[in-house]
Parts: sequence; C-alpha cells; structure tokens
Amino acid sequence: MSWKGYSVLMRQWDGELRSPDYQKVVGEERGPIIVLRNPLWKTNDLYQDIPIYVFTRRQWDDIHSGKYDAAGAGGLIDELWHNGKYVFGIHSRTFVVNEELKGRHETENIVNQNCAGHPETHLYPE
Repeated sequence: MSWKGYSVLMRQWDGELRSPDYQKVVGEERGPIIVLRNPLWKTNDLYQDIPIYVFTRRQWDDIHSGKYDAAGAGGLIDELWHNGKYVFGIHSRTFVVNEELKGRHETENIVNQNCAGHPETHLYPE
C-alpha cells in the first residue's frame, strides 16, 4: 500500500513538571505531535497514524531525569531520531493500543525501517 497523498495533522503533548520530591505539580511542559495520517483513513474506516512527538533537547533530558512524563498512561516515549536541537519520538504503545486499526503492522514496519536508516545512536540508549 502506498502512503502517497498522506496528510499531516498537528496535536500537542502535555507533561506535568513535578517538585523534586514528586509531591506537587510545579509547572507544565508542552510540545507538538506531528501526526502522519494514512491517505486511506476515513472516520468509518480507521487506519494507523504515525504520531511523532517533538521535544527540545532540554525537554528530552528532563524526561530522562524524571522531571516529568510526556507519555502519560504508563507509557514511554521511544526515540526515533534526533538532531542538534530536537528529539523526535513515538509513544511506546502506538502499535499496541488499538490492534484493530488497519495498516498497523505496515505502519510499524515503516517506522522501524526509517529508524534503522538513521545513523546516529540514541541519546539515552536503552
């Protein structure tokens, strides 16, 4: 299946900043999610999206030091790739949340192939 004619949607992620003892919310971080939508997607015929979370390098460092959680619901954000200013990630549960979405395995393969083609190592290797 071809993704020719895909669309791009913009969403937002939110993360609560916590005090050093994790007892109080002391602020909030936000950033964009770029959603790549399969061209066959329709409201009554759903296909898997590719939601790409965008973080500044500082935000990414803060997530990994435990200052906040941008994934919510017990998930993690896996790094896809990065450059000097930004880190691009995908929620760890993207391909398991709704297994009934069409194109789920194909979309997961597209993401994995593009990650494998990126030459830089992850900032925080697992």
